[in-house]
Amino acid sequence: MYTGRSKAAEPVAEFESAPADPKPGTQRQRRGLRWWQNLLIGLLALVLIVGGTAFGLVQYYDSQVERQPLIDQPAAPVDWGDGPLDLLLFGADSSSDSPDVDGRKLDTIMVIHLNRALDRATVVSIPRASYVNVPRGGSWPGGKTTLDRAVVLGGPVMVAKTVTQLTQIELDGAMIANLDSVNKLVDAVGGVRICINTDEPLPGGGVRKKGCRNYDGGEAESFMRERKQGQGSDFDRINDQQRVVKALIEKASSAGVLANPLKLNKLLGTTADALTVDEGLDVSKFALSIRHIRPGNVEFATVPVKRADLNTPDGPAVELDPVLAPQLFDSIRNDSVTDWLKNHRSSTTK
Repeated sequence: MYTGRSKAAEPVAEFESAPADPKPGTQRQRRGLRWWQNLLIGLLALVLIVGGTAFGLVQYYDSQVERQPLIDQPAAPVDWGDGPLDLLLFGADSSSDSPDVDGRKLDTIMVIHLNRALDRATVVSIPRASYVNVPRGGSWPGGKTTLDRAVVLGGPVMVAKTVTQLTQIELDGAMIANLDSVNKLVDAVGGVRICINTDEPLPGGGVRKKGCRNYDGGEAESFMRERKQGQGSDFDRINDQQRVVKALIEKASSAGVLANPLKLNKLLGTTADALTVDEGLDVSKFALSIRHIRPGNVEFATVPVKRADLNTPDGPAVELDPVLAPQLFDSIRNDSVTDWLKNHRSSTTK
């Protein structure tokens, strides 16, 4: 927990992502960023939904979650019931072009800020191509390079050190979310129901017929990938991903899942399989501390960017805004990020 923060600001509406690309100039990577943002929010929402409702089961699955060193441990034990709290969240995607470390491709890097009252969460994405100072470690002498290169230079711990140096935010914990398992999450809740209002053309000449139908995990994953190619498909594919995530959240929060021990047990087990947590993160205490947060109280933003086509010795990179980015980091440290984002919507959202 970072000390010296002021009282939390009033809540605002949930944000979408900012226009900055993690790797400038490629349609595939623009899709990748939004894909991860949507699915990470969905996975976070699942944790928030079941955390307080099924505390006993969460305690059991605390021992099932994979653990590994992801950050330097705080000097003092973290009091998970005392906000504000800040965590680092990595997204791992086996199909990504990001660096492979220990069998994982850490494609997305986000800071999760929980306010003092522990009833709101702000998720801030840091573009992986951000050109930043990476501290010395191993054979690396220290200096400027892209954030994703820090993964290769020293794994998640080096990324955490870089983020801490960049933001001056003291991290309380960290998690890696393996979102290749979204199809398993859909199956864990017994499938999802998705409705389409009008016939929708698909690349290759196919048509998705209007109407409602139930999808199992494999069908839901195919639904999200059907528009992978074709002009103008980016926003359509993002919309499809959002449909699946929304349906998953709605199904997971329904009485049919929360009141069904078998389905809830399977959902928690699948979520546990999708997560790797830092050695110092107590999952059961963390779940209890966030029991008052609901999906509608989760804000989303991206660090403001000055330019997304910065030429560097390491290739194209993202230049963070030298004025607005530090202001955003300050607002997180001071627990006033909700108010700051409300006044800088155009800089952090699309």
